[in-house]
Amino acid sequence: MRLTDAARSVAANTKTGNILADKVGRVITTPSAIRVFSVASAAGMRVTVLLGAETVVDDQEISRANRFPVIPDDLVQEFGASGPSDELMIFLRNTTVGTLTADTVVDIQPL
Repeated sequence: MRLTDAARSVAANTKTGNILADKVGRVITTPSAIRVFSVASAAGMRVTVLLGAETVVDDQEISRANRFPVIPDDLVQEFGASGPSDELMIFLRNTTVGTLTADTVVDIQPL
């Protein structure tokens, strides 16, 4: 399964809510391998990835390539989920004084 969040606009010096909040498949119900890819329109965008109560990525800067993520080049993190019912959450934080956009792809492969 592939979840995509394209052209997410993030205002200056703000953090988004969970960008996967409205996506079917964000709750991991079976053991799975998960890969997160993300790219921003310019430098200064950071990502945090949570799986249930576990922090997988904590405020890491992402690529500033200004295009849709290329797999495997734009990998942020690869990790496993054992389920059942772990919710995958991704938050973006813009550290600049201008609005930036980001594209994110999550690849979920049941084991």
